[in-house]
Amino acid sequence: LGCLPTDTAALKKILAIKQRSVDKGLILLAANRAQLASFTDSGLTEANWQTICADQAQPTTWLVPAAEDISPLLCGSHTTIAVRITRHPGSCALCLAVNSAIVSTSANLSGEPSPKAWESLSPAIASKVDLVLQSRCGNSERPSQIRHLRNGQVIRS
Repeated sequence: LGCLPTDTAALKKILAIKQRSVDKGLILLAANRAQLASFTDSGLTEANWQTICADQAQPTTWLVPAAEDISPLLCGSHTTIAVRITRHPGSCALCLAVNSAIVSTSANLSGEPSPKAWESLSPAIASKVDLVLQSRCGNSERPSQIRHLRNGQVIRS
């Protein structure tokens, strides 16, 4: 499920569809660094950005200091925001088409298994979304790894 990260109504809709706690926060996908800049703290260094943008062995989401003025729906109860530069062709094309990062979360009820293909999207979820991007997930069997940028700690492997 995704939306523009500046659309408060859409953010609330995603959280409601998933029955997800607002405290958890959401992940932003982007095609490039520029699409993440307004959501992240301006103090990120060039070395930080090189790490965020590096091609990883598995998809990696980075927890980075959040910009002060972004929606608390994006960060949840955290001072960080989860960001990933996507290599997925469909997601990358979508980010480029809207010239923005997009919110990205699995298309399932919170805590339930994630569908791996648009055809296996549950009717209960499908009936509540505006558009289904008919594209396959990446080759990874698991969700992206989540790491903290400041210390490299793996939060989810």
